[in-house]
Amino acid sequence: MSPELAEDLSRERDAEISHLRATVGALRDALDAAMAERTSAVERATKAAEEEISHLRATVSALRDEFERVEQAKEIEVKELQSRMTEERQQLRATVGALRDQLEQARAEHDDALQRQRSDNRLEVQELRTTIAVLREQLERVNGRTHAIDSAQRGSAP
Repeated sequence: MSPELAEDLSRERDAEISHLRATVGALRDALDAAMAERTSAVERATKAAEEEISHLRATVSALRDEFERVEQAKEIEVKELQSRMTEERQQLRATVGALRDQLEQARAEHDDALQRQRSDNRLEVQELRTTIAVLREQLERVNGRTHAIDSAQRGSAP
């Protein structure tokens, strides 16, 4: 091989090696940039996920607190309702008792009034029977006199 050809081949080889080194360097730079971008994206995604997790934890905590507050309020409301219902039951029992007493008193008064009315009716019936008996006797006497007058008038009639 001629020295010129060897030199040309050596230059070509050096140029190709230099080009390959430049390509490897560019690929390394591109890989480093891509890795840095990927790392940065992962870090941003991790930070966003951590912030969202933190927000979700705060939301869960707030919801838990609200649930407990609502449960306590509900328990208080139930106790108040039970207390009012107990008071109302007691008032209704007292009212029912008073109404029963009034009803019993009204029945007793009604029974007494009915007894008095019956007694008064018996007396009135007795008085009416006596009056009827007296009136019958008077009617019989009047009828007897009328009969006697009629008989006397018939006997003296021509």
